[in-house]
Parts: sequence; C-alpha cells; structure tokens
Amino acid sequence: MMDSKEILKLILLEYLVEHFNITKVKELNSHLDIYFEEKNDYGHQLTDRQLISKGFYPMTTIEDFPLRVKSVKLHVQHRRWTDK
Repeated sequence: MMDSKEILKLILLEYLVEHFNITKVKELNSHLDIYFEEKNDYGHQLTDRQLISKGFYPMTTIEDFPLRVKSVKLHVQHRRWTDK
C-alpha cells in the first residue's frame, strides 16, 4: 500500500514533495490554495559546501491543473541560500 508521500507524488510535482513542506491548504468554493515552504536541509546534502539559509525570496504562485473541478494555485516560497 502507498503512503501519503507517494500519493502526493502522483498529484503534485515530485520535486515539490521531496524538497518542500506544505504549510497551509485553503479550500474555497471555486479553488484550492496550497502553500509550500522550502525545507532547510540543503546544507546537509552538500557536504563539500557550507550553505546557510538567509530567509526567503518573494512567494511565487503557480496555476496548476484542476482537482475535483476546482482550480489549484500552488504558492511556493524558496529559501535564500548563502555559501560560506
């Protein structure tokens, strides 16, 4: 049986599921808003560099395919990374 992460990968981009946390979901009558925040874990993945998170870039909104007859907007926040 598939876990919830594997099911999300069928609906959303795999990159979003792997590298971002869902922070908020707002469901309204006509649309669905899903908010993502980049995980703070790149510093652990690249051992040859020292990456430090320095806040976030402005939020990006992406219109995605409809789900259950509702328009979907993905609100994505990327971290600002500094290489020491």
